[in-house]
Amino acid sequence: MRHFELQELSFIARAEETAKLRIEAKAELPLIEKKVEIARYTFAPITVMVGPVPVVFVPVLTVNVGIDGSVYVGLRSEVTQEAVLKAGLRYADETWRAVKDFSNQFDYSDPPTLQPTAGVEAKAYAGTQLALKLYGVAGPYAEVDAYLELDVDSAKSPWWTLYGGLEVPVGVKIEVLSREIANKEIVAIGYRLVLAHAQANNPPDLPFGPYPVDHAVNQSTEVNLSWSGIDPDGDNLTYDVYFEAWDATPEVRVSENQAGLMYDPGTLSADMRCYWQVVARDEHGATKAGPVWEFVTGSGTGNRVIVTDIYTADYWVQPQNVFRPGEFIFLVIEATNLFDQPVDVLYHWSAYDPAGDPVPEFVFSDWPSTIPAGGREVWLLPRGAPRDHPQGIYEFVGTVTHGTDSDSATATFTVMGDPVPMNLLKALTCKDVDEWTWPIDVTSDFTTADDNVFAWAEWEGGSGAHTVEWDWYRPDSTHHRSHSHSFDTNYELIRVWDSLPIYELQDHLGQWEVEISIDGLYATTLNFNLASAVLSSGAAESDSSSSGTAAPHNGVAPVPSPVHLQPER
Repeated sequence: MRHFELQELSFIARAEETAKLRIEAKAELPLIEKKVEIARYTFAPITVMVGPVPVVFVPVLTVNVGIDGSVYVGLRSEVTQEAVLKAGLRYADETWRAVKDFSNQFDYSDPPTLQPTAGVEAKAYAGTQLALKLYGVAGPYAEVDAYLELDVDSAKSPWWTLYGGLEVPVGVKIEVLSREIANKEIVAIGYRLVLAHAQANNPPDLPFGPYPVDHAVNQSTEVNLSWSGIDPDGDNLTYDVYFEAWDATPEVRVSENQAGLMYDPGTLSADMRCYWQVVARDEHGATKAGPVWEFVTGSGTGNRVIVTDIYTADYWVQPQNVFRPGEFIFLVIEATNLFDQPVDVLYHWSAYDPAGDPVPEFVFSDWPSTIPAGGREVWLLPRGAPRDHPQGIYEFVGTVTHGTDSDSATATFTVMGDPVPMNLLKALTCKDVDEWTWPIDVTSDFTTADDNVFAWAEWEGGSGAHTVEWDWYRPDSTHHRSHSHSFDTNYELIRVWDSLPIYELQDHLGQWEVEISIDGLYATTLNFNLASAVLSSGAAESDSSSSGTAAPHNGVAPVPSPVHLQPER
């Protein structure tokens, strides 16, 4: 020092250190930042003459242990560290520099045993501090801290990580006659190593194997619910059970965190439609919600026809509940006959917009069908999502009646976004079209024994005025005939067709083409083959031109009937 200013200082501590550290807790504690001095050693004073002035240093060695962070039930891990190091501070030319040199190794022997929590950070450490007190106040010091740090967060992957580390802060604080000469601290050595971490956690598999099976009917009013669950990592699972009657989105949690695979809902009412869902949870808090299952309890006699499912679907009959205005939509009703004999039933469809007003184009009533004894069947009503009604959530009501008995169910779907443009869904050739505009005998192979060839097409987003044109081309590519049909409709789903009698085509055997355009824009090309019909004896059939077959005609149908998906016996 010169004139109370520090000119040069060198302070180096050397140490050989072994620390065995453990993080362990058996109770939940609040946030902790605690450091305990477990030993202190004061050495003989050292006197250094600076000119005529004696400077007295008193070496003091303290041993500390501590923990920082939140500690939770079940945290336990251990590590041993050995280190050989020197660390210190050097001041010269008005610049502080750290002195550091070390080697160390960790012996990690005890993997953490943990229970998942929202978040845990715990850091245990042990170390020594060597300080030289100048005139009994403060002076240079160096501290060697070995630590074991555990970071736990069930929302992260991996959900826990164990670190081992070494921190060596060195510093100096010197005051002479109440005047600060030096005050500086630097972390000379900071070393942090990942010792271990959890394997990536996979959530449970979907709960499966429900009993009663999905859509089961005529169930006992004392039925118990059961299911199966698997975790891909082998974790133990617990379950939450949601159960409600007459609500397809059950939100009432009737059991929480249960380990068993069965739930008793108590005594149920007769003829009750019940919906239930199981959510699986693994040891790390990851969850997987299963599908909503449903069943219907039996009545006193067991004689009823009931709606067992109702939903909306896309063009490929895949369940879907959000549609753009004008987009194709199937309104699906599934009914089950609980009688022991076939019964005649009527199906009814209706829908209401977000304002509660009925949607006229979605009303279709008194569609007849016969369900076999104990059988189940599905009917789909094709429509286009409303364009001229408010966007939002719509309610779809499906009803099945048998005599004076009836059963209804509801489902919701959403209409939102920009309207779909006029879009061709399907085009085909067939031999006829029924009264509800469904194609009959779909084929691309015709013979001179057939009556007509129909070119049939279906569009979504069809509201407004349109003109469809058909151009028929012979096998030699020459143009045979053109037809067009203009219409103005408020319906979104439309079907159009054109047809020609076979007797008009029979002189031109081979592959024909039909080019379809709408509003002057090309839509698609259909191909069909026309061959000569041959009797079993090998003789050609007579000319069918005198058979009186109807003249060419075309048409448009904006309101197709329901379609039968497939009965289940």
